Amino acid sequence: MLDRAVIKAGPLVSLAGRLDLLPALFKEFWIPEAAYRKVAVAGLGRPGAAALTDAAWAERV
Repeated sequence: MLDRAVIKAGPLVSLAGRLDLLPALFKEFWIPEAAYRKVAVAGLGRPGAAALTDAAWAERV
């Protein structure tokens, strides 16, 4: 398990159906606000949008 990572929009979309892997792979990870907006807001209805907004482990900083 890696200590920490910054996850940008591309990997979030690629992992759309498996976002649950992030907490399993990293002790701590950050999703920049711009990446969150790109996937969850601008990408509404696309892969990853609902999964990211509904993720119980996600805490926006």
